[in-house]
Amino acid sequence: MKNKSVKVLALVMAVLMTAVVFAGCGKPQDPGKTPGTNADGKPSETKTEKELVTLSAFIMQSVSSNFGLQEDWIAEIMRDELKIQIEFAPTGDQVEQKLQAMMAGGELPDIVGFKESKQGIAAVEAGMLLNLDQYKDKMPNIFENDLLKYAVKYSRNELSAGTGGFYIIPSAVGPLGATKDTNWKPMLMWDVYKKAGMPEINTLEDYLPVVKKMQEIYPENEAGEKVYGFSLFSDWDSLTALQISTLSFMYGIDTEYVSPLMEVHVSEHTIGSVLDEDSFYKRALQFYFNANQMGLLDPDSLTQKFDTVQEKYTAGRILFSHFSWMTGQFNSRGSGHVDADEPNGYEFVPAKDFKIYDAPNQTIGRAWSFAISSRTKYPDRAVELMNWLYDTETYKLMSNGPKGVLWDTMENGEPYITEAGWDIIDNNKDMPLPGGKKLTDPTTNWNTLGYTASLNDPKTGYTLSYRYWPTSLTRNPTKLQQEWRDWSGYPTQIAMMKDLGMISPATQAINMVPSAPDDLLMKMNQIGDVVRTNSWKMVFAKDQAEFDALWNDIVTKANGLGMQEVKDYYIEQWALALERVSEYED
Repeated sequence: MKNKSVKVLALVMAVLMTAVVFAGCGKPQDPGKTPGTNADGKPSETKTEKELVTLSAFIMQSVSSNFGLQEDWIAEIMRDELKIQIEFAPTGDQVEQKLQAMMAGGELPDIVGFKESKQGIAAVEAGMLLNLDQYKDKMPNIFENDLLKYAVKYSRNELSAGTGGFYIIPSAVGPLGATKDTNWKPMLMWDVYKKAGMPEINTLEDYLPVVKKMQEIYPENEAGEKVYGFSLFSDWDSLTALQISTLSFMYGIDTEYVSPLMEVHVSEHTIGSVLDEDSFYKRALQFYFNANQMGLLDPDSLTQKFDTVQEKYTAGRILFSHFSWMTGQFNSRGSGHVDADEPNGYEFVPAKDFKIYDAPNQTIGRAWSFAISSRTKYPDRAVELMNWLYDTETYKLMSNGPKGVLWDTMENGEPYITEAGWDIIDNNKDMPLPGGKKLTDPTTNWNTLGYTASLNDPKTGYTLSYRYWPTSLTRNPTKLQQEWRDWSGYPTQIAMMKDLGMISPATQAINMVPSAPDDLLMKMNQIGDVVRTNSWKMVFAKDQAEFDALWNDIVTKANGLGMQEVKDYYIEQWALALERVSEYED
């Protein structure tokens, strides 16, 4: 017990040291100069030549393993155009504890990215965030932007701790609906599925015998490494085992946005608990338990991290993916698989009863958000950075690179990726710009931007991201894509989903349920410890009897810790969100 206490104390002290280093540490390149701010920290009217400053950032939602001073092609542009560079604090595991330690130390880095609304609200209540209303004239891309009118309204009403001020800037405003693609969908290794006879799949559990047959056909990859049907990772776990619960989205059930402990059937607008006897979560646990019993589940699933799983997809060591994007580099044109004489790669093979979650048009954004520390030494420069990030031109820049590098426009103004641009994208080459690195590297530090990729630019009528430009969607398909089209009879996967009624449209109310109060949150964390730990034990249980006993243990302990109170809270808040959602829609 003593050793455990020492470890916890060491973590807190380490985080506090990080807070001291990064908190409010915007620093000028020349410490003898001060940017254009008044003594009271309000915008200065004096025009002075800008100097290079370094702003610190702690972005909780970041998926990047890189930290320190940003060095890539967008960093070079920012230094040149804004005279700003960013030093990213480490995130990784335990970001909530790191934030708490920073707040306990009384300071935050210049820029903060919050994963949940409650984190931002707590910072507002503590007086640790800058009220951006006093900087309206310096933030036209936010305050004078019709695209963000509901997001700003929602932030004032729901995220200001009752003050009505504008402290927290929502992100990912725009459509996420299934017009181009979905986040969750079942993907099978195509060539092996063909060799297995392409058996029909009617429901979730039908994947097990199909994938088992595929594994028998393809037990090792070309390097002689063992192939698994399924491979999970645990570093994204919260109150539940996230990679297990995420199968729920195949049936239009949210197990993340309202609460990981709740299941919201988005089309029916009904809500229940993951611990209900008929919950989908229990079904998903049973699915992966059965997979493990059949020798299909990667035994490293409990201990490995996301990056390792992506490497296994790249190596062709996994047969099934539940995310549309989680295929490593195996599906890239440069891999040599998708345009081979016998093309291979991960392709969409849905069960007939799937009703895949279709995210709503996010006029208020999502829970991930940004704010500026009230203790920043350079509020004007931090405000300038946020205004720049919320310019649609910046989104296009960070998504597509500068015009003339990867893309250009036709005479009629329609954008398109050049042949050289596709070569860089398909083969994951470094950007041919000062600073280099990959096209996507700058965005991994933030993991979200002001808008969604499929939002139409009001100035051009085309989406902000190249992925949904007409020329991108109609580009010559790979041999793999053409085989899938011939097999399915549909030009796109979305066309198939829509025609077969495989989509469950969600309401924006899914993003409007407030975080639980602190006393209830404490109970939820205790419940989550039980659920998360026992969930992995259930998946790797030696037999069905142990699986059932572990489930009963979860339910009994969770009920003793206050699960019914949690359930009652979210049932009430879900009903209120459904009533209020019309305030933030046209």
